[in-house]
Amino acid sequence: MGISQYRLAKAMSVYPRKVNEIIQGKRAITADTALRLARFFGTSAEVWMNLQALYDLGSAKDRLEESVEREVTPYLSLRQAAVAQLETRCHTARP
Repeated sequence: MGISQYRLAKAMSVYPRKVNEIIQGKRAITADTALRLARFFGTSAEVWMNLQALYDLGSAKDRLEESVEREVTPYLSLRQAAVAQLETRCHTARP
């Protein structure tokens, strides 16, 4: 990046620890921080918020993807099961 964490923190008027924790993945980029980063780097705050969202989603996938797949039944599966159940009822209800 060409700038130390300390210099970045001072330029953004935040504590150096905050910058370090963001870099280490221990602290999220808030809207306030996104605005400060955007001003410093000449980008939009949305860039930084989107990067945070991508990071959060990636972390969640790593931690939760297997359990979500086990625990959540997709809507299409439920719908197909309901249709099959209705078809069974219709066929057995006929004289």
